[in-house]
Amino acid sequence: MSYSKLANKYIAASADNYTRGRGGFKVCKITVHHMACQWSAERCAQSFQVSGRMASANYCIGSDGTIVANVDEENRAWTSSNYYNDCQAITVEVANETCAPNWTVSTKAWNALVNLCVDVCKRYGFRLSYTGNANGSLTEHRMFAATSCPGPYLHSKMNQLAQEVNAKLDGKPVPSTPAPAPKEAIDQILHVGSFVTSIKMKIGNVGLKKINDDLCCYLAPLGGWFPCSMVSKVPYSDGYNDQVLHTTNAVVYVDRVRVDAVNVQTDTVRINGVWVKAGPLTEIE
Repeated sequence: MSYSKLANKYIAASADNYTRGRGGFKVCKITVHHMACQWSAERCAQSFQVSGRMASANYCIGSDGTIVANVDEENRAWTSSNYYNDCQAITVEVANETCAPNWTVSTKAWNALVNLCVDVCKRYGFRLSYTGNANGSLTEHRMFAATSCPGPYLHSKMNQLAQEVNAKLDGKPVPSTPAPAPKEAIDQILHVGSFVTSIKMKIGNVGLKKINDDLCCYLAPLGGWFPCSMVSKVPYSDGYNDQVLHTTNAVVYVDRVRVDAVNVQTDTVRINGVWVKAGPLTEIE
């Protein structure tokens, strides 16, 4: 078992969600991802404990700066949709402070990411170089798959991340000028086989009902009734810190789910057998 001393916790991914070893490759890259949701580091790591999820990360960082180790560094996490990158990279999932379109991250999460990158670079003996493509030692999921991950905000800060990390490695003052927030959101075209989540949505005031044995809530942005089993509730949005939809004040978002089909003409997609409006969904990998 090996992971950074900066990690606050270790929550191991399911053994069928990563590969033991790195195929003979050495660690020489860091790949930054975003969760495309406001999960804690613990919640993100726990999602990779689900057998058959087919995804994981070496680390998860929450908006409070908590770092959770998820896959030991000597093993290849399944994070970037690319065998060679994941074999060479320490992969990091970062929580979002806000949702679409910019998917910003908190200052505490950013600082934790910088410090984790410095620690990794020191231990493996490399510096961060962001080239905008897969050749650099700082890479992004978007370089390997049809996705906007790590979102427009973090994407705009990749050069800044490399500069801050390298300055700390050199013992120099950290550059103080932040990269500007993007003026436009990245294209959010959804693709069959990609994974998506959604914006936060308030459930309709018509209550809940069973459809084909599934308890469903009414989510107008998605086009109607939607299985409760496929959403997570924003804590305390209905007064309770649990996953029960107590009142119609509850605010929910779609859990990470695979896109099975896309209908461009109607702007709808099928996720887990359910056809919904594509608008509220955001591709994350």
